[in-house]
Amino acid sequence: MNSRTLMLAVAACLAASASSHAQTVPHQSSQRASIGSGIGQSETPRGAFFEPRLEAAAQYANNINLAQDGQDQVDTFGLEVAPGFYASYSSGAVLAAIDYSLIGRAWDDSDFNDVSQQLSANGQWRAVPEWFSVSGQASYSDVVLDPRNGLNYGGLGIFGGGNLAEVATVGVTPMFEHRFKDVLATAQYSYGRTWYLNEGKGQPTVGFVSNQDSTDQGANLRIGSAESDARLTAAVFYDWQKSEFDTALPYEFERAGLDLEAQLARTLRFVGDVGKESDLDASSTQGGLDSDFWSAGLRWQPNERSSVEGRFGERFFGTSYSGSITHKARMLEFHASYSEEPTVETRMLSLGQFDPGQLPPGSPNVDFGRFNSSPFIARNATAGVTAVGSRTSVGLTAFQYQREYIRGLRPDEDGLGVSLNSTRQFASNLSADFTLSYSDYERSAEPIGEVVQPTSNDTDVQAIFRLNREMGSKLTLSGEMGYLTRSGDSDYDGWWLALRGRWMP
Repeated sequence: MNSRTLMLAVAACLAASASSHAQTVPHQSSQRASIGSGIGQSETPRGAFFEPRLEAAAQYANNINLAQDGQDQVDTFGLEVAPGFYASYSSGAVLAAIDYSLIGRAWDDSDFNDVSQQLSANGQWRAVPEWFSVSGQASYSDVVLDPRNGLNYGGLGIFGGGNLAEVATVGVTPMFEHRFKDVLATAQYSYGRTWYLNEGKGQPTVGFVSNQDSTDQGANLRIGSAESDARLTAAVFYDWQKSEFDTALPYEFERAGLDLEAQLARTLRFVGDVGKESDLDASSTQGGLDSDFWSAGLRWQPNERSSVEGRFGERFFGTSYSGSITHKARMLEFHASYSEEPTVETRMLSLGQFDPGQLPPGSPNVDFGRFNSSPFIARNATAGVTAVGSRTSVGLTAFQYQREYIRGLRPDEDGLGVSLNSTRQFASNLSADFTLSYSDYERSAEPIGEVVQPTSNDTDVQAIFRLNREMGSKLTLSGEMGYLTRSGDSDYDGWWLALRGRWMP
């Protein structure tokens, strides 16, 4: 397992936690939530499928402007209408899905009126089976501008609207892959775009750090052993990444080397790699193969359901570690991973990995804003467990990340958190959801010359409870209540109530 695989394991763990959310998350069709890669979810239906919907809500928000203690807060009633649809297509050569909502909110305090969109789409076309395929994705959603000014609590887009922007992404990857007897050859190119739109939702934004639209590219070439379980496997590889921005400096990174695996015992394998990569400490804009890297470790895989791997090595930024653990049982999944990789934020948005036709089952529990055009070393650790019973599903996820910015023009960021998600089916037409999450965000203060960078250290807690009742085959009603609180450099709290409905004609 190489470093890229470890990064995919991080994403898979987070997705597994999100999949424990109920099928009635706001602005999300029940069909979309029931289809995906999470435990307990089903395959995309064969053929063409289309499901329109109309969602609406009457809601009350306490402290919608996230005023700190002692400041004037705004409490307001509002109505929300969100037409949308889910569509998919599955055949032997094509697998694709799209989910879209147009969300309009009107409040008795009209300063908070808002129209936003949520879109998630991806797919794959196997143009020439066992030779050539094309995959792609697109998205449109809210993103936090600066986590020091508040998060997107509940993923609802209603609290601190001046600290939210809309971001659109698109990415496409043509890939050649073929097996020539005992050799597997892979060559792919990726092209992605990211656009930041409607910054601050038309309201004044304090401390806004200008987001940069980007063009992201990548290429990968790999030639090696076709049998992954052979006693000895080897592959040579080359990776290239480049990101260009409106006004910020570009980013370019290259890596070339040799992957090796050797079987030491029936369930134990040696894993390692060695090669050259760009020294981003010297330059993050020119690429090149200037610095040596290597890693070595072991993988223990007693069966198809369990795997443990750990590595250590040297990279251009110093000693490097990585590891992953996975275990699957009939009703239980466990994931844990740690990785260290250089990247920029927009690459994860426009060129992030996905399973074709499988859409994210819900909004993320925590949505951190970042300096999106500045390259950094991402040190990500995550662990999650999901259990699904006949009536109850529970997901628990913990994470910790560190972003060490390479150019030294940004203060480093650290975050950690944990979330608990549970769904209980009381009857065939009655269910309840509960979500409890905790996160801590810290931005360090390292002086750059005579300029002192801003610091922050904030802790957020939020809880959401939802009771869902199916009023027939077409209508579902949900009663929702939530609470949020922040402490640290900022201190505030708020809560909301909502009666939501979904009609699927």
